[in-house]
Parts: sequence; structure tokens; C-alpha cells
Amino acid sequence: QAYLAAVKVPDVAAYQAAHDAAVAELEQAKNASTITDLGSLTSAVYKAQEAIDRAADVLGKVKAAIEGCTECDPSRSVTVDKVQYTLAQTQDDYNGALNNLTVANLNLEAAQYKNDQTIAAAQEAVDDAWQALQWALDPSPDDVTLAETQVRAAEANLAKKEAGPRAEQV
Repeated sequence: QAYLAAVKVPDVAAYQAAHDAAVAELEQAKNASTITDLGSLTSAVYKAQEAIDRAADVLGKVKAAIEGCTECDPSRSVTVDKVQYTLAQTQDDYNGALNNLTVANLNLEAAQYKNDQTIAAAQEAVDDAWQALQWALDPSPDDVTLAETQVRAAEANLAKKEAGPRAEQV
């Protein structure tokens, strides 16, 4: 009977509150996504790309210096921008910068994927809450009829159980 009452006179305020909460969750998810897009993970990608650019520049200069002296030892250190480097060291620095960029991109992509999933789930919750609110504002006569039928069936079953077993069942 409580179900029937809830169908006939739904608690619109509760459905509205559920919808409002779902909308707030969606906005929070969107804000988190914006923070990711503008925040430290994106910054890490840019910094990693800048590190690659610097490492590539130094590597190019070291290679040019080593190739410029064909009779010199190729494993020797050379001075570039007032700093001593070896080709192996600058190649390692460049490879490390590439690895750092890969990791930064993966971290950013993982965060964006998580945000996308969170936003999708929040949007689904908003849609569900909206449908429930619309139902509460205008319940279908079919829903009321179904609830009334279910209540009558439950009352009939209860009456049978309360009456006890029939003589032919004993």
C-alpha cells in the first residue's frame, strides 16, 4: 500500500533533490576534467617536450663536434655551451627525456580517460534522475493501475495465508 501511495502521490521534492545532486556531481566531474586539462599533468607533458627539445639540441651539437674531428676519439667529451658532454651521455639524456614524455602522456591520458568515464557516469545519473523527476511530476495512469493491481494481488495472497490451509489441502 505504501508503494501505491508513492505511485499515486510521489515525493516530488525528493526526486528534485536527487536530480539537483546528480547535476552537482556532473558539474564537479566537469570541473575536475578542466583541472586535469589545465593542471599539473598537462604541464608535465609540456615540460617533458621542452626537455626533449633541449636534449635534442645538445645531442645535435655534440654529434656535430665529434663528427667534426674524424681523427679524434669518438667517445671523448666535448664542450657545448660551456659544459662537458660525451655522446653516450647526451644520447642517454635524450632517451631519458623521451621516456619522461611517454610517461607524462600516459599519465595525462589515464587521467583524461578516468575523467571521461566519471563524466559519462554522472551524465547518466542526471538523465536517470531527470526521468524519475518527470515521472514524479506526471505519473502514468498505467503505473497507477499496475500498482493497484499489485496491491490487490498482495492483499489476496495475504488473505489466503491468513485463512490457513483449505480442508482439501490438509
